[in-house]
Amino acid sequence: MRRSVVLTLCVVSAAVLASCEHRPPLPGSQEALIGQPAPDLRLTPVQGEVPRTLAGLQGRTAVVELWATWCGACRRSLPEVAGAVTDLERADITFLALNVDARTPTREQNVNAFLREHAPHAPAALDDGTAVARFAARVLPTTIIVAADGRIVSVHAGAVRPDSLVSAALAAANASGSSARD
Repeated sequence: MRRSVVLTLCVVSAAVLASCEHRPPLPGSQEALIGQPAPDLRLTPVQGEVPRTLAGLQGRTAVVELWATWCGACRRSLPEVAGAVTDLERADITFLALNVDARTPTREQNVNAFLREHAPHAPAALDDGTAVARFAARVLPTTIIVAADGRIVSVHAGAVRPDSLVSAALAAANASGSSARD
């Protein structure tokens, strides 16, 4: 009896350990995006110097913050993150607040009003309606760091602290060779 209990425990333990092995990321997950080219989205600039497409950011490390005016966490986080824009720009890193609100007749007006009050210096754009799906964003805000070569190096779901964001962006810039200006 005792022998069968020990044998059963060994078999169960082996099965549990086998299930803990590293598995490839699920297709369509944020983890699967790491190392992949960033999707080329059409952008509608609303504040600051913003290219018409996400590919227009290539050549510099970029931080893209997906956010919405209706998102409570975004409303608290974006002003803090936007406060790091100066530090990022000083390191030759582009920041883009990419609004993903539903496409309505008042969208641009609502976004502009929010930005004027809470993030007046953050470069911002409206997405083309595909950013949430193409970045596999399940939570807002979602922060994506794109290396200078256009590949995604980091995806963070949820609010991020500005100091952590700057550190991660600097690490990505240094790794991709687009570090701070000389």
